[in-house]
Amino acid sequence: ADQRLTKSSIVLALGWLFVFGMPLAPRTKAVQASAAVTSTEHGSCATVDQGMTADQVAKNVGPPDEKRPNDDARGPGAVIWIYRDSRCAVHLFDGKVEAVD
Repeated sequence: ADQRLTKSSIVLALGWLFVFGMPLAPRTKAVQASAAVTSTEHGSCATVDQGMTADQVAKNVGPPDEKRPNDDARGPGAVIWIYRDSRCAVHLFDGKVEAVD
């Protein structure tokens, strides 16, 4: 009975290490690269005003991390520029700023 208990404890411990110990293992470069969020530093969205052109926004704040079309909600020509590190979104319509969140 003691041998069965010992063996089952070892199997349980190895299973636990396999499931929960893997995140503790050092990451390979490939895993680190895939986990990295690509974002660049930007200027402040406080420099963006309603009516500015997309070129002016890009000059003041920099290129956005993501551009999302917003045609479904606001019609053709609507796009949202998302700046992750600045935690803001610039809403453009036909190349001009309508709002900044």
